[in-house]
Amino acid sequence: MLTTLTLHTDEQVALVTLNRPLQRNAIDERMIADLHELVEGLGKDPDLRAVVLTGAGKAFCSGMDLGYVARTATAPEEEIRRDTERLRDLFLAIRRCRLPWIAAVNGPAMAGGAGLATACDIIVADRVHGRFGYPEAMIGFIPALVAVLLQARVGETASRDLLLSGRAVKADAALRMGLINELAEEGQVVALAGQRARALARSCSPGSIASTKALLEEIRGKSAEDAMAAAVEANLVRRASAECHRGVQAFLDKEELDWRRLGATDA
Repeated sequence: MLTTLTLHTDEQVALVTLNRPLQRNAIDERMIADLHELVEGLGKDPDLRAVVLTGAGKAFCSGMDLGYVARTATAPEEEIRRDTERLRDLFLAIRRCRLPWIAAVNGPAMAGGAGLATACDIIVADRVHGRFGYPEAMIGFIPALVAVLLQARVGETASRDLLLSGRAVKADAALRMGLINELAEEGQVVALAGQRARALARSCSPGSIASTKALLEEIRGKSAEDAMAAAVEANLVRRASAECHRGVQAFLDKEELDWRRLGATDA
């Protein structure tokens, strides 16, 4: 049973809510396990087309539960390694999930919470309440896993600024540096994320989204030559797919497809 999350599905979109509002939705071992289980389960659901992730209460996610971090600080090195690897595996599971994940940042997303948002494919944030920060250096810690995600998203200049200073930025500044994709009016971030999720589900084939996500993960860090080689293979597979045949024929016939009404034939 999921004890740290709530799940609601509607119109082929799953709304996942981090549900530890009294702890500002801080990440602990139970939440990591719950999220990982949910990511795997949602990815296997053929009826789902997108996921929205948000937080209960006033925060999106305040990062790792520092009480939990303190309790495990003196644990054996291998136990700390396994703990860190579980969070790594969660971030990778979101990135590798066939479904597009949209973070609806309703309030502060700090440290590991900002990492959780940047593991998603798209980030929308509340214009008034959304904030992003990586304050690990201020408590003698290191923003290790989240640094990988942040640098891939905003590049070295902005990531060095945020990670080394520990400062938090408001949503409008996060938009300017490319950390997020869109601003929502106050109190409307979940609604906006839902609109984007439904638009993706309607206009894009589920197999194409899954294949594109997989390709983006595969080519990260590769040379241009190796990345192009992987792209050629992905192109071959996708061009032979039933979804591609259906989509191309619809375009030629000037037929407007609603991909929500079509099965995920080879997603």
